[in-house]
This record gives sequence, structure tokens and C-alpha cells, in this order.
Amino acid sequence: MPTLFRFVVVTAILAGIAYGTM
Repeated sequence: MPTLFRFVVVTAILAGIAYGTM
């Protein structure tokens, strides 16, 4: 499922940014 994979990638990137800016 490309859509699910893309959702996981976007979530991981957003989580990484949020963790890095904390």
C-alpha cells in the first residue's frame, strides 16, 4: 500500500522535526 507507506514516512518526518525542535 503506497498510501500507507507514505503516511508512515510523513509521520516519522514530522515526529523527527518535532523531537528535534524540542
